[in-house]
Amino acid sequence: MIPGFNASIQLSRPGTISQDAMGTPVRSNTVIWTKKGHYQKRYNIENQNDTGRRAEEFYEFYLPFLTGTNRPAPDDKLVVHGKTFIVIGILQESLRHHLTIKARISEV
Repeated sequence: MIPGFNASIQLSRPGTISQDAMGTPVRSNTVIWTKKGHYQKRYNIENQNDTGRRAEEFYEFYLPFLTGTNRPAPDDKLVVHGKTFIVIGILQESLRHHLTIKARISEV
């Protein structure tokens, strides 16, 4: 079986900014949709530099075809199996069939 096959995936988008009682800005996330789809890890990048090691994992999500505001956009969040992924962009689009989304895992 494909890892992450037929999983419930939730798309959320940064919503409006408000302020709490102390005047600190608070950004709320708006849930756009929850749909079935699947995802899998594609590759990871590890770099060693003067300040330490940097590692990123990149995933591909295969989602149903979406239009309008339901369409994933860069910096949207995909949540699946308790993990948060940040959308980087749409890799491939097959009209009326599916979208292939590139995302990286979020540490937050």
